[in-house]
Amino acid sequence: MELSIFIVIVGIFILSILSQGFLYMRTKKQEKSREYKEISQQLILPYLNEVVLFIDVKTDHRKETGVQMLEVNAEEVIARIQEKISFGNAKLMNALYRYYHAVAYFEGRGEAKNLATYEVFYHYLAHAYNTIEKSELKDEQLLDTILKNQKIYGIAFVLTSILGNDEAIKIISHKWLWSHNFLNKVSIHLLDDLINNYNNSTMEEHKLLKFLSIIKQDFHESPEIDRFQELKNYLEEAFVIVEKRWLNYSANQYY
Repeated sequence: MELSIFIVIVGIFILSILSQGFLYMRTKKQEKSREYKEISQQLILPYLNEVVLFIDVKTDHRKETGVQMLEVNAEEVIARIQEKISFGNAKLMNALYRYYHAVAYFEGRGEAKNLATYEVFYHYLAHAYNTIEKSELKDEQLLDTILKNQKIYGIAFVLTSILGNDEAIKIISHKWLWSHNFLNKVSIHLLDDLINNYNNSTMEEHKLLKFLSIIKQDFHESPEIDRFQELKNYLEEAFVIVEKRWLNYSANQYY
């Protein structure tokens, strides 16, 4: 009899613990869901289209021969993102700091601001991807669009750091010459590494050469455009710049 009572008490105790654990997990899940929903409503959904359109319009090869009907003001978008930074993360906050530092010290001109702009939007889209993936708004097509444009911002950053913004945009404007699965070959991990190395002034040129090799190998020659050779020349120049920089850095290591 006493054993039966003991088993019942233990059973009730275990059920109570399991019930409390279940309620705790459900509460935490609901809290996270509300958090992702609030981030989406405050920071992601209001500016996502403009961030995607900015690089899309900037790298549209038709703008050279047509009339540009839409223009996205990156400064205004970044200012609005800054206002909502409490819904961001550390990487986005650091990128915004570098952006405003570039504006303050370079008077809003030159490659420093271009690089900072690309980096802000790169980390913004990374935050957007992670938020939407875990929220009720999860949509595979939307996630694919965000990831694709995040990689293009990363490519724009790296190419600009080597060749300058004008040449980088010319190359990316002909992204339709890349193979169909090109962006799948450029990993976010590699782009993160290259951007972080640039910001920390570390020398890992072998990663830059790997990046350039992926781009060069995936360009498909097109007889329909006479600028294909010009684009190839830009990429060859990028290889030379990186290799020379690497050699200079290696030589300085001995002094």
